[in-house]
Amino acid sequence: MRTTAEVLEGFSEEILNILEWMRVRQRSVVPMDFTVETMRPWDSFFWWMEMPALHADRPQNMFDPVDFPAKGAARPITVESRIYRATNTVVVETKPKVANVLVSLSPDIIDFRTKATVKVNGKVVSPPDGMIAPSIETMLSDVHTRGDRLHPFWAILDGR
Repeated sequence: MRTTAEVLEGFSEEILNILEWMRVRQRSVVPMDFTVETMRPWDSFFWWMEMPALHADRPQNMFDPVDFPAKGAARPITVESRIYRATNTVVVETKPKVANVLVSLSPDIIDFRTKATVKVNGKVVSPPDGMIAPSIETMLSDVHTRGDRLHPFWAILDGR
């Protein structure tokens, strides 16, 4: 019989190697692109985009894990998004299309000093002049909601 100490070895002699390995790597705050699938009503926020009424918009695509195994032919919603820094563009596509999509923006995502384009399901949702105005109310609300003081969202666009 093995003791707990034998099973939970700490590898203390490897800590310096682990720290050196971590020193040369840096995690990006915002991924340049992502593709996700969701079927759970509460999985509606991914990095810079949110589908707040997902359960109401696409109930046929939602599945509560409590009801496993699934009854019917529920299919996941696929969300694809990409940031194009060279053209200051953000593109979000949902398959099947979701009516209510919010796109949150920060300087990590776009440059607010130049014209920007935000497309949701093929529709341009940014202002006609392309200048997206940051809002202090949006920043404060975002910090209050998500608790991220280092990378708050500066503007939110409604993709309807």
